[in-house]
Amino acid sequence: MMKPENAKTRDWIGAIKAHLGDEKKRNFLVIPECKRSEPNVGALRKRYAVSKLAEEFEAGGAVALAVNSDGIMFGGSLEDITTAKEACPDLPIMASDLILYPYQLYMLRMAGADAVNLVAAACSAKDLLYLGKIAKSIGLGVCVTVNSKVQVEKVQKVGVLDALLVSNREWEDFTVDQTGGRALQVLRSQEMKDFMGTLPETVVLVEGGVGGVGGDGYLEEIRGE
Repeated sequence: MMKPENAKTRDWIGAIKAHLGDEKKRNFLVIPECKRSEPNVGALRKRYAVSKLAEEFEAGGAVALAVNSDGIMFGGSLEDITTAKEACPDLPIMASDLILYPYQLYMLRMAGADAVNLVAAACSAKDLLYLGKIAKSIGLGVCVTVNSKVQVEKVQKVGVLDALLVSNREWEDFTVDQTGGRALQVLRSQEMKDFMGTLPETVVLVEGGVGGVGGDGYLEEIRGE
């Protein structure tokens, strides 16, 4: 668990908005994630040193970080969040985990998370609202991951979020669309336009697939160029 001097949360969403609002940085950023393994791939590196990885990301210019703490599918732990926070005390951290119960929010908060990620596919609209309100009440930023137009509609009705993460992952088998096509389809949809019309202050991010992108213009397309 985190040290008393690190008890106050840092503004994960605020750090992102500050970067996106800087015209010199072209209103685009990549948020790196510390992740031990992938369900369909296995270990992502021979030696997973969270502290070293977080420090490298910060040195590379990261303004915010995600740490996967899901121990079942991705090999993470609460300790990974604490380790990353101690290594980079000024870098806001979002905990990436499958959150279904309120106690998980408190555990992640105690571990040092500054924001949490709720998965729309795993929660009803009622549960998203309930978990989102609890997260905010204990100082956590709220992100919600979607991978379909139907989920965008559901999240729009809930409204309790700071950032929307559009995922390239298929939750049924955990595969990731490395072309980015899944996310682009959602981003171009009328449902997304309606969402932004209702919640214009919400930050929209794309999750997954960037690491495998070549020179096909994917990054330019999600920039809107």
